[in-house]
Amino acid sequence: VASLLLSAGLFLATLGSTQASSLNKLPREGESVTVSVFYESLCPDSQDFVNNQLFPTWEFFKHGELQVEFNPFGKANWSIAGTHYDFTCQHGDLECSCNMGQACMLKLLPDQKDIVPTIKCMMSNQPTLGESCIPSDNDQLGADLKKCLHDEGESRLHALGLETHNLDPVLTFVPWVLFNGRFVEEDWENSLTDLKGVLCKKYLQNTDECKMYNIRENEKIYY
Repeated sequence: VASLLLSAGLFLATLGSTQASSLNKLPREGESVTVSVFYESLCPDSQDFVNNQLFPTWEFFKHGELQVEFNPFGKANWSIAGTHYDFTCQHGDLECSCNMGQACMLKLLPDQKDIVPTIKCMMSNQPTLGESCIPSDNDQLGADLKKCLHDEGESRLHALGLETHNLDPVLTFVPWVLFNGRFVEEDWENSLTDLKGVLCKKYLQNTDECKMYNIRENEKIYY
């Protein structure tokens, strides 16, 4: 009996230690954030935000603290034409095609390290379906992109449209930015010109990057 009690005690102690270790690895408040961006491929404001705010800020956080969700639909709409979706986009049919290219890239490149630089490349080289942003040694990705556009491009863009139309509050401007799934008007407005500042002040303030950033920003007040 004593042996059994000792074994049970050791098991519970090990279990408690394992659970505590797992809890310690969970991100604490101010150490992680998901930024969701609703935008249009040919919109100058969207291009400016992705290229000059989102991508540099994503690079600034080196350890995955910032996760990005892309939704390239914006103020587009659709109707059903037989077995197809007929899309109308704010900047014309070409934008619908470019949005669809990005919708396919989101499927083909699920990892942040791949999709964020690729979307940045596409937003810097519009109009493009994405072919200009595929590495020359990755023929398979090019083939997969063509197949996605042909087989499921419409359905993937439609799914992004449903997500956009279900936003609360409704989208009235692009880019439209959510923080951890929430629309905060002040943070959205400020993020358009200073995304890093918004994140370091309210969402990632406990990261090493933001601690140093906030120190430097505070020093500017006194000098």
